[in-house]
Parts: sequence; C-alpha cells; structure tokens
Amino acid sequence: MTPQPSDSLFETILSIAADAIVAVDEEQRIVLFNWGAEQTFQYAADEVLGKPLDILLPQRYAEPHRKHVRDFSASGENARRMNDRGEVTGRRKDGTEFPAEASIAKTVHEGRSVLAVFLRDVTTRKQAEARLAHLAYYDGLTGLPNRMLFADRLKQAMLEGIRREHPVAVLLMDIDRFRTFNDTLGHEAGDQLLRAAGQRLRLSTQESDTLARLGGDEFGIVLTGLRDEGGIGRAVRRILDSFAEPLSVEDQTLYVTVSIGVSVHPGDSVSAEGLIRNADAALSRARELGGNAFQFFKPEMYARTAKNLAMETDLRRSLERGDFVLHYQPQFDLGTGTIIGAEALVRWMHPQRGLVSPGEFIPLAEETGLIVPLGEQVLRTACAQAKAWHDGGLPPLPIAVNFSVRQFRHAAMVETVHRALEETGADPRWLDIELTESSIMKNPEAVIASLGELKRLGILVSVDDFGTGYSSLAHLKRFPIDVIKVDQSFVRNVTADANDAAIAAAIVTMAHTLGMRVIAEGVETEAQAAFLRARACDGAQGYLFSRPLPAVEFLKFVEEKNRQAG
Repeated sequence: MTPQPSDSLFETILSIAADAIVAVDEEQRIVLFNWGAEQTFQYAADEVLGKPLDILLPQRYAEPHRKHVRDFSASGENARRMNDRGEVTGRRKDGTEFPAEASIAKTVHEGRSVLAVFLRDVTTRKQAEARLAHLAYYDGLTGLPNRMLFADRLKQAMLEGIRREHPVAVLLMDIDRFRTFNDTLGHEAGDQLLRAAGQRLRLSTQESDTLARLGGDEFGIVLTGLRDEGGIGRAVRRILDSFAEPLSVEDQTLYVTVSIGVSVHPGDSVSAEGLIRNADAALSRARELGGNAFQFFKPEMYARTAKNLAMETDLRRSLERGDFVLHYQPQFDLGTGTIIGAEALVRWMHPQRGLVSPGEFIPLAEETGLIVPLGEQVLRTACAQAKAWHDGGLPPLPIAVNFSVRQFRHAAMVETVHRALEETGADPRWLDIELTESSIMKNPEAVIASLGELKRLGILVSVDDFGTGYSSLAHLKRFPIDVIKVDQSFVRNVTADANDAAIAAAIVTMAHTLGMRVIAEGVETEAQAAFLRARACDGAQGYLFSRPLPAVEFLKFVEEKNRQAG
C-alpha cells in the first residue's frame, strides 16, 4: 500500500505551491482550495469550499470531467493526467477561460480520502507557442502566409480540386523594378511598398484563395473555385489591373506594376512542387516581356530557362577566364571629319560558340548582377588600352565606357573608377562615363553627388540614348554633363520623318544652349550625316564611318586617318 502524506506535510506543500491545488470529496465538492488556486481562478477559498467542482469548469466540459473523476475514483490508480494531453480548460470567476495542464491524485486530507487536482495555467506558454507557430507559417512583414504555409494550402486546394473536378491555379508574381524603388527610396520605404502591395492583392483576391509572400518582392496566390482557364485568365487580369491605381508610400504616389506567371492543376503538373516550378518559369517569361504582364506556363519555357541557366554559368566562367574583349567604335567631328573619341563596346568571345551578341548576354548579366564585375573588367581594360595608346604616341582620345543602372548604383562605384585609373595609370581626362537618360533620373540627388565626385577626378560624363527616357534638357541642366548622345532611333529617320527631324534638331540646339556637346549615334547614311552637319551637331558615330573595331584594328584605323589628314 502506498504511504499517504501527513497533514502537516500536505499543508506545507499547499502553502508553497504556486500552482492551483483543488481537492474534492467523493461527491466532487471542493474541500480544499489553496493560494495558487485563488490566484488562478480569482476566487477566494471561502467562495468555493463546499461547492461542486463544476464551478471551476466551462459548462460544456462539466459532464465529461465529472465522468473522468468518477472513472479515476473507481480505478486502482493513485495518480494520472486528467486526459491524454494532460490539458483541461478552466473558468475564472469573471467567466474567462484559460488552458491548464492538469493531473489528479488520491490522497488523505483531515483524516478522509480526497482527490487532489493539480492545475497550472499555461496561457502564457500557449501564447508563446501561437507566436512561434505564426512565425513559422506567416511572413513577419506583411502578415501573409509564408512559403511553407502556401505550399501546404496548395496541396489542400489540389485535393479539393480533384474532388470537385475544378482546376486550381498557382500564380507567382513580383513587383517590376522593385530593386529600383528600394535603392532609390530606401529599405523602409521598400518595406512599406511590400505591405501596400500585399494589401492591394488582398483586395483583388477571393476569401477562398490563398495569398502569400514567398520572399523578397515575390508573392504567390492559389486560385480556387474557378471552372475553366477562361475564369482563371479573368481573375489574373483583375489582379494585374488592380495596380493601375497608384500606391501611397511615405506620402509619395508610386505607380507600380507586377509580372505574373501562372500554372494550372492538373494540366501543367500533378504535384505542388511542379506547379510552383512551372509558374516560376512563366513568371520569368513575363519579366522578359518587360513586366506589367502575365504568362501561362508552356513547356517550351523550360528550354529558355535552361538556356539562361547555362549562359549564366558560362558568364561566370568567362569572367574568371577573361573571355571578354573590347571593340572600339570611332566618333567623328562632323565639321572636320577627324576622330574625336571612341566608345568601348564589350564582346564575348565564347570558347565554343564564338562571338556572342551583347543583346543576348547583357540583359542576363543585368538580371543576375554579373554586370557589376563585368563592368569593372570593361572599365579597367578600357583605361589600360587608353594608357597604352597614349604611351605609344597616339594623340589622346576620350574613351567612352557604358555604365549600367546597377553599376552606377553600386555602393563602391566611384571608388571602383578611382581604383581603375590608379591601377592603369590612365589620365582621367580621357575617360568618358556614359549613363543612360533613364538611369540618371531615377534618383537625381544621389546621381548629382556621384557625378560631382567623378567630375572632380577630371572625368567626362555623357548621357546615352537621349530622347528615349522621360527627362528633358531643362532637367539635365542640373547635372554636370559634358555630352548628350542622340539616340539612333531618332537619327535613323531624320531624313524621312518630320517629327524625328524636329526632335533631333531641338536636342542639338538646346544642348548647345546649355553648354553641352552633341554626338549622334547610329549614323548610317550620308544623308543623315548631312542633316546633322547642317544642324551643327558636333559629332557622330555609326557604320557610315566605321563599325566597332578590335583594339589592334582601331589603332591602324586611327593611324591611317591621321596620315590622310597630313
């Protein structure tokens, strides 16, 4: 027989126990109610002594608990947990309920057998568990389900779709130009943009759909309850069109677009992983189309993705091997016909494929961030070449080097330029940094500061592709710019299109008024050159004068032109 504790020991335990201890007699009336029980249930002991245990339980649980106590009393056990989980629901004096861990034991109190119920309020622990569960399954920034919960909901939706014979669509989307917004406005504004986009998507989806943030600026949606692909297409279009209205971020009005990739169960895949993978391939295609678009998955998209992955691998290897070379396109003075500079253009000499078109690898380099190390190689090579030509007796010629948006926004951009000049010994006066019109207008104040540092080094600054962006010469007067380059899309039609002719002429006139020189790109006919010459355009480059040339051929070309000039 198990020895029973003495009353004095029992009273000692009661006095120091912070947990609730409640003892009941054979009629399940409360005969003991310790200090811990008073704190837990908010009753004073004299309010509950002699009353049924039911007073401490929600009504819906009263009968199951009574039965459990009766069964325990009739058993040969001395102690057990109150149920399989060891948890019950208690009710405080004010009617609020709380979860509690509970166990029950047979003991002796004041000379009679009683059942002692031990309870511990686990509200705080349950709240912590709920917070941890929320962190595990929900995104901390937007409050939306995360990737893990998204995948689980997708699997459930697929099972329901099979049962009801309805399609289920997976949408993956990201915010077009999010990196630009984030870099320009700051990370806090970027976070606000993500929250605002999430809210906009909430308003564009049904309650039965699952909207999730999968990471970065990527969101996912599981569309359910649709009968055919036509309905899916309409739902996707509604989501895309919902961004026609601007978002408000830090008191700024931002016009935001998204790219969306769509895959459909069961046609595109019978697994959740396959649907997500296929939607991602479709999203990549939507991005390639310029954004603000959606694409349904097609099997041939994998060929494009595989090609891009293979090319990215090749790009990385070629960067390590030094497979990239520069060709130089001469720039001519339209008045005298003399060479006044050159533009350095990168070429990829692939070990197996030979010369790869820049249009094929430059966009991928931009997307993957490889444009930054590639740009550093181009800059260093151009500076070294300019130094070599100058040391060899060639008259100094400015060498224009293109900088992409990502390169220019790189934190160490100015330091990179300074280091390239120091390492090669090139004269900064003969380096011309070319930026596109759209890139300098994204964050004008930061651009002005960076350009100011470059100008202090003595470097020239050109604006490439002018006329294709959304700025004006009136805006450009704020920037320390030396040269405006008229985009070839206007030059091509100056002799056939009155509007293009007027635009080209106006650019030349206004640039001269602001003290800037003008070089026309893509000049291919004598008629185009004559038009530009008549409008006092300073210089030109294009196939009329010379194609881009490897360094050795460029040197021969310049030397021949110099001999012809006497």
